[in-house]
Amino acid sequence: MAEPGSTAVGITTILIPIGAVAFGLDVERSIGALAGAAVFVVSTKDAGFLERLIYLLVSIVLGYSMSPDIVHGFEAINSKVFASFLGGAISVALTIGLIKVAKSGELHKWLRK
Repeated sequence: MAEPGSTAVGITTILIPIGAVAFGLDVERSIGALAGAAVFVVSTKDAGFLERLIYLLVSIVLGYSMSPDIVHGFEAINSKVFASFLGGAISVALTIGLIKVAKSGELHKWLRK
């Protein structure tokens, strides 16, 4: 039996490019965001299926949304695929880290720096 995270990634791998074409989204950004999200979700071993599925969807949306900012903010990155890959791979990881910092009561120390 396949691992739940890889099953979700497999299904999404089929649906994202089809959805991108059907809804007029940028296919390059969609594929990059999916790849970044897939790397993050498959490497997240301590989460259940539903949590991984949510991470996957949020990573795809954030990776797709962040890619123009990444391309414009970093001169060395001029590929929409790579920019959306980075956005998809790091967006949820950063968010989870910020939530942990906020829960620990250490957020005020970060905000002062």
